[in-house]
Amino acid sequence: MKVWRESTNVANACHDHSLNDVRLSHPYEVLLEAIGAEVFHVVFRNRELMFRLNQYLAGLVQEIEAEMLTDTPELRKRFTARGNLRRSTPPTWAHWAVFFRDAGLCVICGVDLTGRFNVLTAKNYDHIVPLAAGGLNDVTNLQLLCRKCNATKSDSPSGTSRVYPHFGARPNPKPSGPSK
Repeated sequence: MKVWRESTNVANACHDHSLNDVRLSHPYEVLLEAIGAEVFHVVFRNRELMFRLNQYLAGLVQEIEAEMLTDTPELRKRFTARGNLRRSTPPTWAHWAVFFRDAGLCVICGVDLTGRFNVLTAKNYDHIVPLAAGGLNDVTNLQLLCRKCNATKSDSPSGTSRVYPHFGARPNPKPSGPSK
């Protein structure tokens, strides 16, 4: 029976190989991009998780100091005089992604915004974490709201709906406990 003895030379060589040869290889980069896209595809459906992510990011945005904006003209262009990120129109693909994720329904009241039943119902793409609270202009920070719910929410960071399709677990229609 032979005893395995780890050599620091072998460990260092393996570490260097993974850092220099594997990590920088084109197939590895393609794999990382594919993993990132798949994780985003799954996580994007969970608006509550997107809300929490964007609350964290909003905190980082709010920590940016005025002198950083003064010293960096490129960064300053992205902010208002009050220190919030400037509003920008989301690209068409982001509108479609949010529309399909939210199934064409207002995530607060559930009104149909597809135009299938009422063509006059306006859809609004709302910042889950408002720009005034440090929210980002990012697809992960958007949700579909009707005009009424958007006006009611306004700039309040009231969150989002926690209802979304979860494909990993089966619903339990009855409370658990002893059966009669």
